[in-house]
Parts: sequence; C-alpha cells; structure tokens
Amino acid sequence: MPAPSAEQLRRAEAIANAPEFRTRVGQALAARFPEDPAAPTPPVEKQIYGGFYSHADKALLAEFQRVYWRRRQEIVATLEDLRLRQLGRRLVAFHAPEMLSAGECGQYQAWLRERWSAPDVPETKWTSSDRARSALADIRGDGGIDLRLVSEIELYLQRFEASDG
Repeated sequence: MPAPSAEQLRRAEAIANAPEFRTRVGQALAARFPEDPAAPTPPVEKQIYGGFYSHADKALLAEFQRVYWRRRQEIVATLEDLRLRQLGRRLVAFHAPEMLSAGECGQYQAWLRERWSAPDVPETKWTSSDRARSALADIRGDGGIDLRLVSEIELYLQRFEASDG
C-alpha cells in the first residue's frame, strides 16, 4: 500500500510477529479451494517445478547421462520422483523404442498420436501437426527461407504422419 494507516501498520506488525497465525490462515485458505480429485492430472511439463527431487535421484540422473539405453531403462524404473520417471520413459520411447514391451509401445504410440493430432487451439501448448503445417505455410509466405528446406520439412512431416509418429 502506498500510504497505510496507523491501524493497518499495527495489524501488519502483529501478523508479522505471529508465524503460527500465518500458518493457520494459510491452511484455512488452502482448505477453501481443495484440489478436485476428479480433475485430470496436469501434464508433466506443468508439474516440473512442483518440488525438488531426492539426492538419490540426482545421483541416478548423473549415471543416466553416461550409460547405454538398457541401463537407462533400469534407472528410470528406480527413480523415486514420478515426474522424472515419466520423462525418462519418454526418452527411452523416443530414442530406444526397441526396449519397450508391446504394451508400452502401444501406450507410447497412443500418447504420441494424441499429441500430434491435437487441435491448433490455445490450450494445446506443444507443436501439433496442424500447428507445424500452419508454421510452414507462414514460413513459405515470408519468402526469406530457402524453399527447399521447407519442402524437406514437409516431406519429413508426411513420413512422420504416415508412420503414425
């Protein structure tokens, strides 16, 4: 406040000197807005700043960087942090799909197909097929880029779509 009154300053000082009161108020406010258990879990990208991971996971991540894919898959299975586990599984699926079981491969393909075919709307926070094609049309219209490169990207997208991702 630019010019708090004497009473507002007195109240602010009383609150500043009462950590247990601040805790209780925080808990009461949080209880007013409980999380909806039926709400879908936000994507891992939205959870990434949801806390720190353990020292054990940190050590495993350092090892993850140095080893082959089979060992990486083993490391991912032992990570405590669910966010890291999900991102690790995604890396294995992208870079070593032969390591996946048939069920895991099916899950990954369904996830990728869903992401790739998402509509080009503000709620979609990643590059979908529609968004990629729209961007290529914009690039083509600008004329400042070698059109052979644009054609190569379009060919890649066609092959990607033909293989279902």
